Amino acid sequence: MKPKVDEEGIFRKKEIELCINEIMNGEKGKQIKDNASKWKELAIEAVGKGGSSDRNIEEFVAQVMSFATH
Repeated sequence: MKPKVDEEGIFRKKEIELCINEIMNGEKGKQIKDNASKWKELAIEAVGKGGSSDRNIEEFVAQVMSFATH
């Protein structure tokens, strides 16, 4: 969501107010909040035990350890 600028290139109070209202109460704000919740859950899963980030770190450590033993 981006406020519109006037002919002088300035964000006016009313335009900022409309954008804030849309984010706080409108459909666009609901979509943003829903997307943020989805990304939060995906991030929690990725860094949790058995998640993709956890597995990648385990694999990296295993590779480093195998280089150290050769």
